[in-house]
Amino acid sequence: TARLPLRPAAPACRFVARFEVLHMMRLGRPDRNGSQRGPLGAESHDPPAHVTIEPERARMIRRSATESPITLDATGERALRFSAAAAVVIATVLWMGPFVVRRDLFVGDAAHHVFWLYRFKDPSLFPRDLSVEYFSWRAPWGYRALYAVLARFVDALLAAEVVSVFLLIVSGVLAWHLGKSLVSKHRALAGLFACASLLVLLRMGRLLPALGLQQAFALPITLLCLWALLARRYVWVGMSWLAAALFYPVILPGLGITGCSAMLAELVRKRRLPPDWHWNAALGCV
Repeated sequence: TARLPLRPAAPACRFVARFEVLHMMRLGRPDRNGSQRGPLGAESHDPPAHVTIEPERARMIRRSATESPITLDATGERALRFSAAAAVVIATVLWMGPFVVRRDLFVGDAAHHVFWLYRFKDPSLFPRDLSVEYFSWRAPWGYRALYAVLARFVDALLAAEVVSVFLLIVSGVLAWHLGKSLVSKHRALAGLFACASLLVLLRMGRLLPALGLQQAFALPITLLCLWALLARRYVWVGMSWLAAALFYPVILPGLGITGCSAMLAELVRKRRLPPDWHWNAALGCV
């Protein structure tokens, strides 16, 4: 009988285990009558020997059974990081490029949400226009402040397109970190998978329009909140709440309930308040 600490999980482990079993069969094995045959097939009436493996070999087999067959060194992680960055850049060029190059292309009724931004550069435009007053009144403070600064230096339409490009790149970076936070091994591979999933979802749904409208801020702010919760960077949870209030308040209730639920679960589990809770409380009040 052989006592082997084996678990056939990886191909390398199965190969080593098979080699060890064949090696023990050459050393000696009992036949049907209970006698033991030697290496050349000669019968032996000695009791069956308990064949064991050297401690170093046993540790190697046990390690090969538990470890994943995929290994990534520093060069592999850099390659995956470069692949994710290249995917985001190519997607940005293909997704936003035509709208940046051609001024006659718009996404749906996006032009109706951009024309009033020219008033930040020239306040005399559109006098007593109710639509301008409506769009200006319903825009959040942060959104108005951002374009009030950009419209003074560049064209308002070009500024909206550049903002959308910036938001897509930020979303790709946050998706990379979000994927790395989901697993403990092969984090670079998970980050690349998260970036690819984000780009597929962008193609399937209207998660990020090709103009920097209010809706375009929802995706990066949501990814920021989710990454902060998974990585336990609770300071950034409060920052995502503040960013949602300033740029797209529609998602603020969902982010607030999600963040508070995660912090409450940690309070129940660890019997103490999560780190930086006072910072989140202050930002929540703001």
